[in-house]
Amino acid sequence: MRMITTFWNMAAGLAILTLAGFLASCSVTTSPDDSTLAPKAGTNLIFEEYTLDLKDRSRDTTKRVFERMDTILAAGLTFAGETNVLMAFRQNADTLRLKHKTNGDLLVYQPEVSVGRFDVPGRWVRLAYGLKIPDTVTVIDVAHVVGGANDSLRITIAQTFEGPTTVLVEGKPINVMQLRVIRQQHIASGTSSVRNVEDAIYWYAPSLGYIIQENIVFTQQIGTNTPSSTGTGRTLIRIEG
Repeated sequence: MRMITTFWNMAAGLAILTLAGFLASCSVTTSPDDSTLAPKAGTNLIFEEYTLDLKDRSRDTTKRVFERMDTILAAGLTFAGETNVLMAFRQNADTLRLKHKTNGDLLVYQPEVSVGRFDVPGRWVRLAYGLKIPDTVTVIDVAHVVGGANDSLRITIAQTFEGPTTVLVEGKPINVMQLRVIRQQHIASGTSSVRNVEDAIYWYAPSLGYIIQENIVFTQQIGTNTPSSTGTGRTLIRIEG
């Protein structure tokens, strides 16, 4: 049974959330040449990656801090029906594709993935930094009966715009938009079940076309066992190239 965690599919920080059957309120329509906003190819974005103190979501200063690098591979690409797509490689993660919309929203491409018996096709997912409208949708709610066993998968996602703020990078404030995204996933197979809840805050810098700070608390409950939680964050500390 494969779990769905966060947007970018990495061991810490953002990973891939597979969003199937995304409802109309979060659907994406193609509009050519929406924006050319993006760092240039060859730019390296250096992040500090750290553990969160679950009491208040601050940095846990007793734990080790790592440096991770995102490298911009290309900008201005055409991909999956969108133009001016940014492609980046995240250290210890997968290739990332982003698209900045003229209304301020950010599109993130979710590759195809299998979750248990369920295949979820790749698609663009909208993060509503521009729309700024709270929204909760049922992403997928399906069940299969195979050999007498009932397998089911349900995912919901809620987005809340929390306003503008700044993040310091190399001593200089960068304007960002703060979005809270809570994803809940429940997958069951026969009498076994796993419930995942991811409570994430993403700080998006329109001037860079990139998310420059993340704060994620992931909670998992297996069956009726006591839930367990972990927290990770990362913050941009410098730009090279």
